[in-house]
Amino acid sequence: MSRVPPAWLALLPPVPECRVLDLSPPCHAAAALKSYWAAIGAFPTRWIPENATARPSAAIPVLPFSAGSMDFVHLGHLAALLQGHDSRWLAELLRAVRRILEPRGILVVYASNARWVRMQRCTLSAPPDKHHQFRCSEPQLRRMLMGAGFRSLESYWCDPSVEEPTSLVPLTRACLLNHIQRSAIEGWANPPRQHRIQAKSLLAWIGMFPTFAPDFLFVATPSSTPPAQLSFDALRRAGLALPDSRPTQLVVTGSGIFEKLVVAIRYAGGGPYLSTFVRTDRGIARAGRAIEREQEITNRVGTVLSSGTVSLPQPLGVTKVGSVTYSAETGLRGSSLASVLMTTPAWLRVSLARRHLIAAARISIVITQRLRADETVCQLARLNNANPMTTDCRDELGLWVQHGDFTIENLYLVSDRSYGLIDWEHLSVHSVPLYDAVSLLLSAIPLLRGRRTDNWTAVDGFRTAFLGDGAWAYLFRSILSFTAKELGVPQHEVRDAFVFCLRERVSYHRERASILASVHEAFVRLAVEYYPAHEEKPDLVRS
Repeated sequence: MSRVPPAWLALLPPVPECRVLDLSPPCHAAAALKSYWAAIGAFPTRWIPENATARPSAAIPVLPFSAGSMDFVHLGHLAALLQGHDSRWLAELLRAVRRILEPRGILVVYASNARWVRMQRCTLSAPPDKHHQFRCSEPQLRRMLMGAGFRSLESYWCDPSVEEPTSLVPLTRACLLNHIQRSAIEGWANPPRQHRIQAKSLLAWIGMFPTFAPDFLFVATPSSTPPAQLSFDALRRAGLALPDSRPTQLVVTGSGIFEKLVVAIRYAGGGPYLSTFVRTDRGIARAGRAIEREQEITNRVGTVLSSGTVSLPQPLGVTKVGSVTYSAETGLRGSSLASVLMTTPAWLRVSLARRHLIAAARISIVITQRLRADETVCQLARLNNANPMTTDCRDELGLWVQHGDFTIENLYLVSDRSYGLIDWEHLSVHSVPLYDAVSLLLSAIPLLRGRRTDNWTAVDGFRTAFLGDGAWAYLFRSILSFTAKELGVPQHEVRDAFVFCLRERVSYHRERASILASVHEAFVRLAVEYYPAHEEKPDLVRS
């Protein structure tokens, strides 16, 4: 499988004919950067100074370029760059970089925190590995950059690692707490220990996370204009209809199988939107076609569902810079259902989940019925999966167009009685109309996890939710039974349809090389083993 591209590529302003200097040693990030700038149409300069920065005896690093001659400089990982030099040498290098950068130029540099490494090893005497020989924390590097003359700095936590970051999280309290919570929700197949989540949340809450951030990245510029504003302005010049509001933060995550990068642009209150989302394919043609198709799908589905059934993102255009595709859409107000439900105390969760999951099931029914009736939507869905899977359910059920990733992470509580739905890139054709309902219930399995159950597994949650006899099992079966009845699936075929949908979810996650593929395979085995042993209860649902 191909390696994950560094998420920080999405932070760079898409400016053709940009003058680029790469000072990092040969590595995956350097190769990805070269490919990205080639797709943009920039002029990269690959320069590893054998006579200066790579020579340990050099007291002062010298960069043989004129002042203001570069638009972008990539230093890479400090530990790999320094090779035995000290912090004074790094300070001189940063001053040299500042000299050759034009006033609105951008520097990208990242490092690992020795404090965190020692904490992870639980010892102060353990020898550092090759990536952590230079001890540095985010506040220390910030002071060095400011001392070198960089006026605007933005720092990010690189998650899961600085070598291959798939997420870049601004080191602010709100962004850190939101990311830690979302990671705990999305990582339900292999849940992290509760004490780790609590420790990270505590450090973020008291403002100490930057000091202990394991891997961090700086985007710096000599200008007083923040780097986020520089990227935002470049995207608007490229043709995206982004609002006039001044951006306050950029958050970057990988999407799909890391072919697309998504930049969440946050705004201060008072503007038309709280956030917008920009997707980029980094020049990969397949991802670019998917980005363009998603905008087309969102536009058409928004027309079909215009009567207020559910709120959708508003597309803000698609554009190309070189061979790199960019698209933008507005964010939804409110919070995801996953966030709302997971932050509810465990003893109140089932009652609140009953209200929201039943409402979500009703939305899935209306969406499925309306989308099936629109020929344009059906055609777009067929492009996403040209060969729809078949099942043993009745042939007269036909083919159904469904959202494809109808989960509590993609459902938003916009207001007390209003919901929103994002991520329409997986719109597809299914021969079972229960696919979205099953996806919804599977995504709700983490809700069954208590606060102090470190040994809890996703399989335990599935067994309780679908094969048990408690309140959660009653709720899940009732929702599935109600959805099947509304969509015309006979009750005696619900069990087979349920197992079939599980197998489709296995295929969905396997295509994305997700750990959830093996988890859903375990779900299939449990369901197949359980039902033959309970033939006296032929229906999946016992309401």
